[in-house]
Amino acid sequence: MKYLFVLIAMLIASPALAADPSAATFWDGFGTEFGDAYSSVILHEIFGPLFPSAAGASGPTVFSQIIGYLNFACVAVGGVLFFYNVTVGVMQTAHEGEVLGKRWSSLWAPLRVLFGVGLLIPLPGLGGYNLGQAGIAYIVKGATASASLVWTAAAETVISDDIPLAASAPSVSPGLIRDLYANAGCMRVVQYQLDIASGYAEDNSKPRPVIGYHRMASVAPGHGSRARVQVLRRNGELVSYAQPESIAVTTAITQPGDDRKSYPGLCGGWQTPDMPVYLTDLGADGEALRQAFSTGHALLIDTVAAEMSTLTATHFEDARNGRDMADVSGEIARITRDANGVMSEFMVELRAAAIEASGADDGRDMLLDRIRGDANCTGPDCLGEGWIGAGTWYITLARLNNRLSSVIEAKPEADGPQLSASPEDLFEEAGGRATGRKWLGLGSYVSADDVEGMAAASEMTRTLEGYDRQFAESSAKLAALGFPLDAATVAEINSDAADSIWDRVPGAQAMLTNLHGIFLSALEPGNFADDPMIGLTSIGKYLITFAFALIGVSTLAGLATGGALAVSFGPIITAMIGAGVVLSFVLPIMPFIFWLLGVTGYFLVVIEAVIAINLFALSHMRMDGEGISGEAGRNGWLLMLTLAFTPMLMIFGFIAGMVIFRVSDALLSAGFYYAVEGVIGGDFTFGFVAIIGYAVLMALIYVVLLERSFSLITELPARVLRWMGDRDQVVSNTYAVAPVRPGARLPVGAPGGGAAPGGDRPPKPSGGGVPKPTGGGVLKPTGGNSNPRPPVGDG
Repeated sequence: MKYLFVLIAMLIASPALAADPSAATFWDGFGTEFGDAYSSVILHEIFGPLFPSAAGASGPTVFSQIIGYLNFACVAVGGVLFFYNVTVGVMQTAHEGEVLGKRWSSLWAPLRVLFGVGLLIPLPGLGGYNLGQAGIAYIVKGATASASLVWTAAAETVISDDIPLAASAPSVSPGLIRDLYANAGCMRVVQYQLDIASGYAEDNSKPRPVIGYHRMASVAPGHGSRARVQVLRRNGELVSYAQPESIAVTTAITQPGDDRKSYPGLCGGWQTPDMPVYLTDLGADGEALRQAFSTGHALLIDTVAAEMSTLTATHFEDARNGRDMADVSGEIARITRDANGVMSEFMVELRAAAIEASGADDGRDMLLDRIRGDANCTGPDCLGEGWIGAGTWYITLARLNNRLSSVIEAKPEADGPQLSASPEDLFEEAGGRATGRKWLGLGSYVSADDVEGMAAASEMTRTLEGYDRQFAESSAKLAALGFPLDAATVAEINSDAADSIWDRVPGAQAMLTNLHGIFLSALEPGNFADDPMIGLTSIGKYLITFAFALIGVSTLAGLATGGALAVSFGPIITAMIGAGVVLSFVLPIMPFIFWLLGVTGYFLVVIEAVIAINLFALSHMRMDGEGISGEAGRNGWLLMLTLAFTPMLMIFGFIAGMVIFRVSDALLSAGFYYAVEGVIGGDFTFGFVAIIGYAVLMALIYVVLLERSFSLITELPARVLRWMGDRDQVVSNTYAVAPVRPGARLPVGAPGGGAAPGGDRPPKPSGGGVPKPTGGGVLKPTGGNSNPRPPVGDG
């Protein structure tokens, strides 16, 4: 009964919701002649006149011709039950002195019978379909029109570049923060040396050489033809324009009043991101936006670098003297969050300006017209493909999402410090006079007395190591901000307990761990595209290309080796081709397959509902129980809710699948390296063999992630509707289109599944009496659910 109230409440609320244009359009889908246009064409091919076709064609089908026999049979059975109930009711009234007797409700029983009989009444002009089947058609047409409304809104948002379908929030790279901190520590050490060598530390009136960031004279993205970009404009015109230069900055030492820069790159540098394809495609009209993109990133990096300079200055004495370094996780977190906030505001403004500058796009407009129909149409009267074709455009949406994400996820690059200058070099650079004399006075050199007050090279190295250790220990607490564990820490954690030759080589374990990380990160989809699916497709193509290159090399080498080399390369080539095929061809098509299964499953539920509505009507001939339908008709209302909400929930499942797949890819990228290192440990030979194996295994991992993500197309309706009741009672058996996983509950009545409604009670013992206790007097049912639930009423 409560499910009937839910449907009635939805209809009552529609006038109030009509004040909102989106709500008005939503409710317009119910009660229209066709519902979703494309769905009406398909449903008309199955059911004939029950679902009029938006294409204009009309005619009977085999289904519509034979459904009348079932309807007539149900009317006959209903008539028998009706007269039976009337007879029994009269007899119970005469015997017990109450209307319909004590066992039947005098209020609900008559209403229930009238309702059931009414559902079986044939309607004129529908080719033999009855009132109940017309009600099913009403729900299905409204449900498909509503799903098309949701899908059209989502598609317009992505195709018009308004909002990316799935993209991480704009943020500053943790690697950039780390390198800027290391650069700031290096500059603090060098400046300390320069101040002592120049005498500025004792007398502030002396000229002071300074190390700092300086913009490089020219950072062209290419030379010759590469320095210009050709872009096919949206009007078909091919234009060429100069590609904007990235802003690159390096550290160097300068003297007062002298523009000469010495020791460039001594303490690293940084560079703004490469220009995103989204801004590049704007052509010459986007020049101002491209300049704003580079300048905005440069200003943000300058701000972070200044913060890092202040932070390292606070802890310089502790680092120089080898003391324990204070925890700076709070300061790093504050600087990172502030930078992320500035980056977010900057990207919102830049993206809005880029969308405005992009103008019209004939291709995108045609795609939108295909999805929604005429741009001027309203609601369900549009003749586009609607929700039916949502899964068709997954890769297209992924590519569009990749273009827009390229702006948001563009990351600056930074170089760490080199510190290749010795104390003697810095002494001469600071203008110090060498007092050491060479043999026979032929020239001078910087003696130990000259650099006595300066830090030795070992002290400089120790100071930098102190800064590195401080940052590594502090950032280890900031995993939520994306900071990884230091490679040396990972190597120390995962080093084998057994004695290894590499344990005797200083830094060997950290070097191996770094090499593992480099190899694994090279196969991350994010290195090839901002959208993981586009990146995986590119990786697959490279694997196939490299495999065929190996075939060519091994074939040529086989002429000299007798084929031994080709045989040894065979397993590697086979694995690479297999992984490449999966990544390039299988993964991209899987979302479409899941969508096709979901749509097919929904049409199966519609067929079941049109047939089973007759049995739903007959269930109202049971006179016991409360409510308009009683316990026998409860599942029918749940199935109607399934029909009403499943198409819309499939759209949400499809969109959620894209988002979850992207999130899963981020989790894999963040944790796969640590998981692999935990398996490999410090073994060199096993390590690189395992790395190659895990690289191929990643293809299978992404297959599992994709299946898990896009199975939401079929699973999300079941999971959401489970909140209205037991899953086995909500979801029809014919909707089991997704694979059944270990531990999943099977549909009612399926082999190994749960018992039917009412069948989860302990069975009656054969031969009378009560079940005998087994094992300590505990009653053990022999069938149904071993943990029976109390029956759920419909009230």
